[in-house]
Amino acid sequence: MPTNKAVKAIIFNEDNQMLILKRTPLYKRKGKINVSKKYAHLDKTNIYDLPGGRLEINENIKLGLKREVYEETGLKIKILKKISSWQFISLDNKKIEVTNFLCEINKNTSNKIILSEEHDNYKWVDLKNIKRYNFKDKSFFEFLKYFSKQ
Repeated sequence: MPTNKAVKAIIFNEDNQMLILKRTPLYKRKGKINVSKKYAHLDKTNIYDLPGGRLEINENIKLGLKREVYEETGLKIKILKKISSWQFISLDNKKIEVTNFLCEINKNTSNKIILSEEHDNYKWVDLKNIKRYNFKDKSFFEFLKYFSKQ
């Protein structure tokens, strides 16, 4: 089974709050990513995610992350460092390898969030409250305890 690559961004604001996005249920999405309502049971309500997504074929990982974050949030970012990786099998039975990166919003650019249809809400969350939210992946939690000590 070929591995598809995906990327996610851990983004903090000037108040040391992390950006999380609330996923739009699959059956409510429009266009090419629309999935039949029969899969709705697989898409729980109130699932939060980090900005990011799958890379295009032969796409550079860092350029792909910047593209995905911009498409999902309207933010332009600077990538600081790789944090963690994880894998899962997608609904279309593909093995996906995800890499999480620590990022910051580019200076002298807008901080206004403009969501894509993949997400219907966002929050800037204090790290002490992050575990109150449901995430598909929690691979970045280990990193956060070190970040909060800095």
